[in-house]
Amino acid sequence: PRAELRQDATARAYGPWSGKSTFARVSRNDYFCIKISNTMSKVFALYHIVFSTKNREPVLRNFDRAKFHAAIVSIADEYRCPVFVVNSVDDHVHMLLRLSSETALSSLMASLKARTNYWLKSNCSQFKAWGQGYYASTISPSAIGQVTDYINAQPEHHRKRPFVDELKAMGELWSLGFHPNDLL
Repeated sequence: PRAELRQDATARAYGPWSGKSTFARVSRNDYFCIKISNTMSKVFALYHIVFSTKNREPVLRNFDRAKFHAAIVSIADEYRCPVFVVNSVDDHVHMLLRLSSETALSSLMASLKARTNYWLKSNCSQFKAWGQGYYASTISPSAIGQVTDYINAQPEHHRKRPFVDELKAMGELWSLGFHPNDLL
């Protein structure tokens, strides 16, 4: 028979993670007790995220980058995703954050791109839209310093190497491939 769950009054009052008992109904008259543990998951998921303007147009110019970066941090904080560092150049944004165990990366990115799209249209006259998708890679906690330095050095880095060349190289290095649509 299909098991149905019902909770005792104490578990209902304190929620499913209260350490109280929950009962599973196996048949009409038979219940067995399942003890819910007080343990919780611990997650430390660090993500290096990159997203770009539509068609990689260099339109992120002539606006207050510090306020733009603060807006990104504020949005991520609403999702309980602390940002370690964020930086941008004319056609893309890099950030390093810790993804909350309660947040889907796709949900965070959809909100972040939608809300910064609105912010930029009010504060950066050349901006039209974000490109499709984003790049996200998990990193080791031991690499925080290295990735932070890399993100902080973006303006100098892209004076030497165009973003498109870097995308192609990353695609080859990590067997992700590269398609011209990656530039949209």
